[in-house]
Amino acid sequence: MIVEVKNIFILFIISLFFICVVVSGYRQENITIKYELYRTGSGRDAYLKLKRVNIMEPNDKNYNKPSEEELQNLLTPLQYKVTQENGTERAFDNEFWDNKKEGITA
Repeated sequence: MIVEVKNIFILFIISLFFICVVVSGYRQENITIKYELYRTGSGRDAYLKLKRVNIMEPNDKNYNKPSEEELQNLLTPLQYKVTQENGTERAFDNEFWDNKKEGITA
């Protein structure tokens, strides 16, 4: 019952986010504000904090992007292509396809 209510609430927040974006137009400042509301309401940050996952914020002043060589050594060729060269991966063809494990999916 609690899981169903939580899922309904999350769907409501997501729907509200997209409705607000459509109604207010696609101005960047509106999208940023509404995304912050959606992100807070989704429970993602609270879940990650509960699991003690370090969340690196995009504007964190302590963040230094690794060098290209470090990234190529750290990432698989597909991960590098997608994250650094704006590539895409084939749909329905990765290790997470049809995953049934509990957790956050994107």
